[in-house]
Amino acid sequence: HKSVALLLCLQLQAIHVYGFQTTPTARFGQCAAGHVCGRSGLHPRLQRGAFPRLQRSLLRMQEERPDLTAEEIQLLERKMGGDQKYTQKQMFREEIESPFRKTRLFLVPAFAASAALGALISGTRLIAASQGITGYDVTETGKNLLVDLGAVVGLSLFYLNDVRARDSDLERIARSGKLSTLQLRLQSESGREVVLPMKAFRKQRRFALILGGPEAVAEARAMASQGQKALTEVGAIVVPCEWKELRVDSSPPATCEVTPCLAAPVREEEWMQWLEVEAQQAIEQGLDLEKGVTIYVERSGYIKKRVAGVPAWQVLASETQARNRPYGMPELGVDY
Repeated sequence: HKSVALLLCLQLQAIHVYGFQTTPTARFGQCAAGHVCGRSGLHPRLQRGAFPRLQRSLLRMQEERPDLTAEEIQLLERKMGGDQKYTQKQMFREEIESPFRKTRLFLVPAFAASAALGALISGTRLIAASQGITGYDVTETGKNLLVDLGAVVGLSLFYLNDVRARDSDLERIARSGKLSTLQLRLQSESGREVVLPMKAFRKQRRFALILGGPEAVAEARAMASQGQKALTEVGAIVVPCEWKELRVDSSPPATCEVTPCLAAPVREEEWMQWLEVEAQQAIEQGLDLEKGVTIYVERSGYIKKRVAGVPAWQVLASETQARNRPYGMPELGVDY
């Protein structure tokens, strides 16, 4: 680590010598000596802790070199990958889910370029034939031109659709990763209340996040209390989340009782930030948030589906038990 830090110091010193201006921007904090330093100078994603190892390295560099300017730190972030929208692990996850997508994104533009070159040659031949130059079969050349143009259009649409699918998968994986860091308060098997992140329940429990108004939240809590034994046996956890815009007053909700199958969100601001997209999608689809929207989360953290309203505990228990069956043995009538 010391050798890497020394190398970075030498690189930044060389950058400083070769013409960087020392004009700190207003978004950087200043220490007692007037130097640019502090956490506020980091990239917004680094401030949120998206790259903890990189964040620690940059903070260590700022402590060792308090004279770094805004431009130097921004260049350092780019070199170390701090300006990436997604983490390396999330991009690996997307590649595992679709292993041949990168191959397609490389080959399809090459094929489209080849078809475009063929269209250019066929077009020049048709232009030459129209000027009276003989030696070209106009009918065959016209067919080749149409085929090449169709290939260019089709391959371009296929490429754009694949790019959109990749971006959609990355966004979904990033949201699942953010969801795994959100914390819950619930009752353990020993009867003690514990606070754990959702990733602690990976491969063990399935969640039903119920987003809605006060009535939907109260209905969800009553449902989880009535079916506590059945829901605990199948490994289902109900998480009622009261949407901030549907509250009667702006005060935070009161602390509620929790059970092994009924959890309460911790750090409500982080939950509201994650649920904002879900609320927006529900409104766009014409769903009534007052009556609630149920978001089913699988053991892997994947969001299975979204359903309007609050399900009955019998329905939730039966669906969870059906999804707990071994692979290859689905139950008829269950939507997988």
